[in-house]
Amino acid sequence: MKQLPQKVQQPQQKGTGALAQNRQGMRSGDEVKRPFHPTTIIQLQQQIGNASVQRLLAARPNQIQRYEGHEHQDLGDRSLDELHQYLQTDEGKAWAKQYGLDPQALTTQIGQDTMQQGGHIRLRNGVALTPGEIISLMGDFYGSWQSLDNAKASEIGSSDRGGGILGVMQQERHGRISGSQANAQYEQITGGRYLQLAQHNDVHFARQNKQEWLRLHEEAIAKARDAAAAHSEDDFQQALLIDAAGGHFLTDAFASGHLFDKSKLMVEITRYLAANPIRAQNPEMQTYLALVDLHGSSDQLVLKNIHDRLNVEGLEISNAKGMRWRTYADNRLRNAAETQHIASLAIFLSRRQIEQTWQGNPPPNAQEVLDLLPDEASIDQATAQAIAYIPEAARQASSLLYRSRGMAPTQFGSILGTIAESNLATIGSPGRERQIDDMLRSSERMGSGPVVAPSFTIASWE
Repeated sequence: MKQLPQKVQQPQQKGTGALAQNRQGMRSGDEVKRPFHPTTIIQLQQQIGNASVQRLLAARPNQIQRYEGHEHQDLGDRSLDELHQYLQTDEGKAWAKQYGLDPQALTTQIGQDTMQQGGHIRLRNGVALTPGEIISLMGDFYGSWQSLDNAKASEIGSSDRGGGILGVMQQERHGRISGSQANAQYEQITGGRYLQLAQHNDVHFARQNKQEWLRLHEEAIAKARDAAAAHSEDDFQQALLIDAAGGHFLTDAFASGHLFDKSKLMVEITRYLAANPIRAQNPEMQTYLALVDLHGSSDQLVLKNIHDRLNVEGLEISNAKGMRWRTYADNRLRNAAETQHIASLAIFLSRRQIEQTWQGNPPPNAQEVLDLLPDEASIDQATAQAIAYIPEAARQASSLLYRSRGMAPTQFGSILGTIAESNLATIGSPGRERQIDDMLRSSERMGSGPVVAPSFTIASWE
């Protein structure tokens, strides 16, 4: 079936429904004075039905905070190509020398890198992946390198041939599907694991992402050492897999929306919401905010808004090498050439240490990689900035629900989710305030009594 352009249901002329009662004596834009009251549930029941509300109450909404998958891929693959070319320019050579790097040595090392020459890392399930593909899959789709190592080839898919997670990722990269459509497909392919992992994402944020990379890197070093002793190519491939899996958290460390200390920020968000409960400018949206609050997820809305804002605006950061630059994330990596250079270098040096161990060289020093990551001062600054954004992020909570409405069918099922998505599309629309004001003025002018505004956007099919 093909969905055609949507049309809005014609408003009823008279009525005594919850929306009409809610609007009597209240102009659109007035704030609801309480964050939650039992009548909000009654109002939502009248809008979408008792059974639907019960299922909404039983479900926990999730907010996804991550790099775009293809950005993870690029930092592990394409960005290293660009760094290799950059280091051969006068500007690139000067850049490297400025920070104590040897441009000639790096150019040679990158040029001789097996992965750079088109090599792949072979998983035990027979799938061959690039480092960037592993980086994009780990963390967001697989909770451990072991689960990725044993995943079905059909689930992983292919960037070239399509299908599976990587196939959806390519469609999202090229704009063939929306973010909500991609998320729905990811959730279906992983059998619900995708959103479950999104609920437990602390390790993707500073300072935990750095520690998680280090843990996996040290595990990869140990595996490479054992592989060398046993002359086992299979174990060496597994060491490369483990290190590439750690690369996911290494790249997260460069994302502006992941630079803050999440534990500290959540404490401040909780404190703020205790004194300033979220209130919708549009009273109709308060019913959904109340449901979110019932689940104890209001703080996640605020966190998501802060995460998204930092990704868009970017942050000025620095590292132990003396580098200073502005970083971004989430479809804005293209605006951060410096991030691409530095992050891809960190991933390359991390992998090179695994290869050196396999070749029997002296134990490598992880500090070589850690010195490239944003420093403690950058994390503290990002955390302070994130805390300062809390009030505005709370004010924009209902806007986030409206923008995220496309995820409703994924989270609540095709029937209930479609109802909720349709309802949010109508009552959360930026033009809703004007629509209701026009209806109220018309009702007052004609003396027709209370009116009920349309609550759903109706889709038609052929």
